[in-house]
Amino acid sequence: MRKILLFCFIVSLFCGCNANKDVIVKKEKDITFNVGYPCRFFGANMFYNASDKQTYLYFAEPLTNKKIRIFDDNFKFVKEISTKDIPFNQTTKVEMISLDTALIKTGYSFYLINDKGKILDSSTLSEHKSSEKNDSNDKQYTYMLINPHYFINGKLYLKTGMRYQHRNDLPRDEVDRLSIIKQREAPAMMSVELFNPKAKREFYLYDFYKNIGNEKDWIISSDFNFTIDDENNKMIAQSRWSNKLFIINLHSMKQEMIVKIESDYTTIGTKPIANNNTFAYKTAVLLDHTNGEIEKVYFDPFRSLYYVQVSHTNKQAKEEERVPSWSLIIMNKQFVKIKEVFFKAGEYLYYGNFLITKQGILIPKINNEDEDDPTFTLFSVNFTD
Repeated sequence: MRKILLFCFIVSLFCGCNANKDVIVKKEKDITFNVGYPCRFFGANMFYNASDKQTYLYFAEPLTNKKIRIFDDNFKFVKEISTKDIPFNQTTKVEMISLDTALIKTGYSFYLINDKGKILDSSTLSEHKSSEKNDSNDKQYTYMLINPHYFINGKLYLKTGMRYQHRNDLPRDEVDRLSIIKQREAPAMMSVELFNPKAKREFYLYDFYKNIGNEKDWIISSDFNFTIDDENNKMIAQSRWSNKLFIINLHSMKQEMIVKIESDYTTIGTKPIANNNTFAYKTAVLLDHTNGEIEKVYFDPFRSLYYVQVSHTNKQAKEEERVPSWSLIIMNKQFVKIKEVFFKAGEYLYYGNFLITKQGILIPKINNEDEDDPTFTLFSVNFTD
């Protein structure tokens, strides 16, 4: 018995060795990638290639240049994939599955291509029609398929939004629309085996919007975003109108905990707006441009950390402006804050994708949207002794 207790104690120490350690974030150097075209649509991302156990970066711009360029984790060019055979018709997302395979979304269609640009498989998801039981008129409505999405082990996870089948039945006012979504307990998430024609769609989080309403936070379906940490089987959901992260088990799709995010530099989230017809969406946009908010959550698999990107309050901002200072809140696996790093306005593209690498965090420079060869600043992240 003593041996078992001793073993458990040692394991607990080992597993929690970084739980309470501080981290040092240091600016290392600027890195410019030879991409050859601006990445205006969705920029860059990372993927892990199982065959050679390496992490790669990729830059994709398939709408005009129809290319994906891949770099290794030492930031050296590896290969280029053509996407010229994909019939693009609107804003698209590219996700590298392996060094030899990419998943491309355009509209409601998904294409799997190899590194030669050949289409291996395709699938089109139509909007899902459903009958609302709680509606006395039994009106039909649909679940829209909305970005972001994640493709994990052949399964596609994406968020859904509700809209009526009949245009005249859809309230134009965002507050009234949200009220209906909450009343109906519409699902917030959907998953499907993408390239299995017989696979059924699974809907989750039917009470998600309603629960957030009970938490007195404000959320509109289009403003709900999520990050998947498949290493720890978690989905982290957040909204620009809330100062909380909602931690959801990826297997059971049950909410595990709610984490309140607090910054040393700003308040986060807005007050709930009264549910009445005087509300204007323009007001929400202005609030979005002036209040501090959670922009995005990143998981760092190399250091088992979460990075919560928070933009700061800027009461002087105009409706068409959005260039605030911001900070990166660093949390451990237990979602305990261990550090916050401040970034001044105007130096980095705060709404661009950050790249999490073995060497640290790559943060895009402010001029990246128009540059053919985007530049990132590398920040190392190391635990203190």
